[in-house]
Amino acid sequence: MADESEAVIPLSGRASEVYLLALARFVGDEEHLRGGGRLTRLDDPDRLRVILRYADGEERQALPLPVPAGVPGVEEGAQVLAVPADPTRDLEQLRLYIGTPQAVVGIAGVTLNTTPRRHCDAACDVPPLPGVKQVSAALPDIEPSARLDGQRLTLANRYLETEFDLSRGAALTRLFHRTIGADCAASKGQQALFDIEIGDRRVAGDEFELISSQPLEDSQGYNLLYRCSEYAVDVTISLGIRDEPRVLCGLTARNTSPTPQTITPSGPHLPLAIGPPKDMWYFIPASATILSDRPTDYSGWYSGAEVSLQFLDTFNPQSGGGVCMMVRDLDSLEKRYQIRKSDAGVTMELTYQQRDLAAGEEYTLAPTDIMVHTGDWRSAFDAYREWAKSWHAPTAPRPQWWREVFNFRQRFLYWLDPMADPDTGAYHMDEALDEAEREFGGCEYLHIFDWGSCGPYGRIYGRTGDYDPGDYLPGGWDGFRAAVERVRRRGVRVGYYIEGYLLDERGKIGQAHGADWQMMTSNGDGMRWPKSTEIYVCPAVEPWQEIQASTYQRMVERMDADGMYLDEFGFAGPWKWCWSANHGHRAPSNSLQAEQALTCRVRDAMSAVKPDAVLYTEDTPTDVNSQYQQGAFCYSMQRHRAARSVAPLKLFRYAFPDFKNIEILNCDNPTATWATGVRWAFWNGEALWLEGKPEEWFAPQTLRAIRECHRVLREHRDAFAGDEAEPLVPTLAGGVYANMFRGDTDTAYTIYNARPQTFSGEVLALPHQPGARYSDAFAEREITPRIADGRAHLSLTLDPHGVGCIIRRVM
Repeated sequence: MADESEAVIPLSGRASEVYLLALARFVGDEEHLRGGGRLTRLDDPDRLRVILRYADGEERQALPLPVPAGVPGVEEGAQVLAVPADPTRDLEQLRLYIGTPQAVVGIAGVTLNTTPRRHCDAACDVPPLPGVKQVSAALPDIEPSARLDGQRLTLANRYLETEFDLSRGAALTRLFHRTIGADCAASKGQQALFDIEIGDRRVAGDEFELISSQPLEDSQGYNLLYRCSEYAVDVTISLGIRDEPRVLCGLTARNTSPTPQTITPSGPHLPLAIGPPKDMWYFIPASATILSDRPTDYSGWYSGAEVSLQFLDTFNPQSGGGVCMMVRDLDSLEKRYQIRKSDAGVTMELTYQQRDLAAGEEYTLAPTDIMVHTGDWRSAFDAYREWAKSWHAPTAPRPQWWREVFNFRQRFLYWLDPMADPDTGAYHMDEALDEAEREFGGCEYLHIFDWGSCGPYGRIYGRTGDYDPGDYLPGGWDGFRAAVERVRRRGVRVGYYIEGYLLDERGKIGQAHGADWQMMTSNGDGMRWPKSTEIYVCPAVEPWQEIQASTYQRMVERMDADGMYLDEFGFAGPWKWCWSANHGHRAPSNSLQAEQALTCRVRDAMSAVKPDAVLYTEDTPTDVNSQYQQGAFCYSMQRHRAARSVAPLKLFRYAFPDFKNIEILNCDNPTATWATGVRWAFWNGEALWLEGKPEEWFAPQTLRAIRECHRVLREHRDAFAGDEAEPLVPTLAGGVYANMFRGDTDTAYTIYNARPQTFSGEVLALPHQPGARYSDAFAEREITPRIADGRAHLSLTLDPHGVGCIIRRVM
C-alpha cells in the first residue's frame, strides 16, 4: 500500500505563518471511495500535512491553506500555501509529509511571514458551537384548551398557543412559544398543513373544503373533515393538545370515488421562523448526522441509508429554544423527511409513499407532534429517547461479548485472501487470526463470507430445498466445523454470511421459484444484481420467509454459530420497493414492513436453537426494525464526507447504545490512506469492518490508527460497551468536539479536533470529586487537572483531524 515520505527543510527565525510555493501533480484515482474517481485534492492529514519543529523541540502539525484564504488542502498545479506558526518561538525545521503514492508535491520556495497579519486565521480559528441563551419564564397556569371560532382553531396550554386557519387547509398562522416569548410560525397561513397528490396532480390543502368538525375524545381538540369533491378524496385532520409542550397531529385520507385512486399524501408542513432566520440551526438525525446553520434543501427516506430516527429539529441559540417535529410511527410507514432552510426560515415536512386506494379505503399517516422546547437539538433528542423507551424492546439478547467487538474481520474461504485450500483440504484460520493480531491489533469476531458457495450453482448457502455447501467445503461440514472450533478456542467468535435478498437462478430454488418470487420494478422489469445470475427476491413472499428462517436455524444449530448475517436488510426505501401484483402485497410494497416480517421469522428461528446468537445486517435499520437485530454494518463515516455538518456524528449509536454499529469505511475496495475514517469511527465508539489483505488494502498510517484505536477501545471496553452514551458534550474550545461513554468503572470522553492544525490546551471541564483520576488513553499517562470552582479542567494535544480519549475513573 502507500509509501510514506517526508521532505525536510531547515528554518531559522520567528514567523506568524510560513508560506510555501508548491507544485502538485496527481497520478491516480481516489483510494478510499468506492468506484474510484480522479484525485482532485489533498485535504486529509493522512495524505499530506506540514510539521513545524521549534527550537525548543516541540512540533505542531497543520494542513496547509491556499493563499488567499480558502479551504485547507492542496490542488493540482502551482499554488501558494500558508501554514500557521507560533510567532513567539524560534522555528528550526519544516517537514512536508506525503502519505500517498498518488500525488507528488514539490516545494519551490519558502518564505516566513514576520508580520502579525495572517491569512489563515479564519480557517484555523473554528468558532465553538453556539451557546444557547438560558431562558426561563413563569409559565401561566393554563389548562389545555381548544377553541373553534368560525374558521379559526386555537389550541393552548401553559407551554404554547397555536392557531390554524381552517379555511386554508388548517394552515399554521401562529405558534407562540411561551418560554422564549416568540411566535415561531413563518408563513402566517400561506401554506396548508397538508397536501395530497392525486394521480399526477398535486392538490394543496387549501383546495379542500372544511365539511365538519368533531371534538376529540382523548385530548382537547378536533377532528376536521375536509373534502375535495372534484377528485373524490376526504381528508380528516386531528389537532389536539394536552398538558405537554406539543400539539398532536394526525391525518387520514379516504378515497370516496367508486374506483381506485393513487394518492401520495404530504404533511404536516411546518414553516418556522424562530428569531432572525439567519440565526436558526437545524438538526437531522440522518446516517451522517447533520447539525448546521447553512441553507439546505434536504430530503431523506425513513431508512437505514438516510433517516432512521423519527424526528427533525430547528432551534435558534439567540432565542433560547426551538421546535421539533417528532413522528411516532410504530407501523413502519414509508415516508420521506424534508427540511429546508432559506432566508424565510426553516420548513420541516413529511411526504409518504404513494398508495393505490380502493373505493372507500383509507390511508392513515403516522401521529406527529409539533413540540416546542428550550435549549438546542439535545432537548428534541432527549424527548425522542424518552418516547423510544416506551416501546423499544429488543426481541433477543444483545450479549456483552458482542458489544465488546471492536475489530470485526471479514475473510473468505476461496477468494481474495482464502482461508481454505480445496486441493489439500486444509484451512488456514489460525494464520488469519495471527495476521489480524499482527496488523490490526487483534479481532474479536471472524465473519466468513463465502462458505455458502456451491461450485457451478453459485451462492446457495444450503437454503432449505437447495444444494448443500457441505458437498463443496474442504472436509465437508465436519472439516469446516473443526477449523471453526479452533478459532473459537482462541476466544474469537465466528459468524456466517447469508444474502437476504439475492437468489442464484442456477440453484434448485432459483430454477423452481425465481421467476415467481422476483422483485419487480415499476416498469415491470425483474430486479437483479448487475451482470450476475442473482435475482432479488421479494421479502414479502411467505414461502421465501419460511425458507430463509429454516436455513438460518439449521446453520446456527449445525455450526453452533455465534452470529448470522442477513445482508441488505437495513437499507429499505424506494430502492427496495417491489411492484409485483403477485406477491400478496400492495404495489409498491412497503419495504420496511416486508423486511421486518422476514427478519422476525429469522430471529425467532435462531432463538429457538440459540437465543444469544446475534443477527446483524447492512445498513443500520430503522429504530423500529432494529428491535429484531443485534447490530449492523453502516456507512455513516463515509457519508459524512459529503454531509455538511460540524462533526462526524452517528446519532443512532447514542439513541440505542446496546445496538452494535460496525463502520464500513470502504466496501470491497482498499481503505488505503483513510486513517481519519478510522478515527471518526473511534470517536463514536464504534467497531470497524475490516476486509482485504492488510499489506495491500491498508496504508501504514491506517494500520497504525486501527491498532491504536483498537487498543483503547479494548482496554476501556467497560465504558465503550456500556449502557450510557452522550453525543457532543460541551468542550472548552471551538472545533474540538467530545462524546461521552459511561461504564461501571470508567467514563470515556472521546475528543475530535476538526481544526486543520494542532490543538493544545484545555478541552473539558468535568465535575470533580475526591478520588477521581484522569488519564490520556492514547498516551497512556495520567493527566493532572486544573481544579477550579469544583471542576477538573483537562488538557490534551490533538493533531489536525485527530482524536484523543480522556478516561475518568473514580476510585
